[in-house]
Amino acid sequence: MELDKSARIRKGNEAILTTEEKQALEEKKRAEQEQRRADKALLQSFSKPEEVDLLRDRQIEAVDAGMQTNVLRRTTVQKRLDAQQSKLNKLSNNQRAVSAELLADIAVTKKELADIDSAIATQQRAVIAIKEKAELQKKRLIELRNVQPR
Repeated sequence: MELDKSARIRKGNEAILTTEEKQALEEKKRAEQEQRRADKALLQSFSKPEEVDLLRDRQIEAVDAGMQTNVLRRTTVQKRLDAQQSKLNKLSNNQRAVSAELLADIAVTKKELADIDSAIATQQRAVIAIKEKAELQKKRLIELRNVQPR
């Protein structure tokens, strides 16, 4: 206990916390503050759980549109690769020299296909993440609406 000049208690018999305990306490306070902020934003953004579903559906539609574009691009690029492979096979069967340009074009096309496949996979993961986030938001909104008066 510490006393000031007037003999009043300045500091109480507070437990002395280690650095790790202080950091854990600060982290807990930050997490609670972040949760309160997120809850407030959720309550201000949505008045009923169905609105979460509507937002989820709009977000998924946007990602699906991009995915459809990539699927169409992939089809076009695959046709181009098939034509290049066919040309390569004809040259090889006729025992003719294959140009370095054709081989480079095939490599570039294969890379483009891999990039498109990667983009599609990323978009599929994004749809899953949107669904999971919306489900969590919906559950939390229901919890908050049941606890707090309207």
